Amino acid sequence: MHIVTLPVTFFLALLSLFLFWRSLKEDYLSENIFRSFFWLFGAGALGAIILGKAAVGFLAPTAVFSPEGMWFWGAFIAGSLSGFFIAKKLKINPFELFEAALPGVYLFVAAFSFVVFSRNNIRFALYHGLFVVFLILVKWLLDGHYRRFFWYRSGKVGFSALATSGVYFLTRTVFSWVFPEAALTIGKADSVLAGVSAFLILFVLYNRASD
Repeated sequence: MHIVTLPVTFFLALLSLFLFWRSLKEDYLSENIFRSFFWLFGAGALGAIILGKAAVGFLAPTAVFSPEGMWFWGAFIAGSLSGFFIAKKLKINPFELFEAALPGVYLFVAAFSFVVFSRNNIRFALYHGLFVVFLILVKWLLDGHYRRFFWYRSGKVGFSALATSGVYFLTRTVFSWVFPEAALTIGKADSVLAGVSAFLILFVLYNRASD
């Protein structure tokens, strides 16, 4: 294990928890906020570990598929499913939950990108990490201004999370095609999953804009 991985992970977990709590503390009980955080990020971590190891152990790499990157999609799928479950069980607006969780997700993804880059000198990891940091800044700016956009008439919460995550997956569609060997992707097949994810997220954003 990289010598800084454990303390960095601990620091990022605390920072993510603080950002998550600060985003939801005005509308929900602290107990439910902490429960939802640990369920959400715990499910994401388990999904990454289980699907990542299962893919490497049982799936063979091909010209367009690399099982090493399945950890990302395991975390994404498990985290998304647990988010819907938690929102329903604890009666939390799922878009508010998404808004609160996304900064922490971005921080972890960016940090992992830089760790991969420092180990393997993969250009994609560096570009990927810098791009995610850029999205963090964009989300922060959008949080205070999106209700002023005339084309987002509904003003509903979730705009900055949906917009930046949609852009992330749209950009990942191109990056994973250009850098299929990167440890952060599953090869060129990643472009398909990222493209579908981008379409669904931006479609939801479009529908919420006109509600």
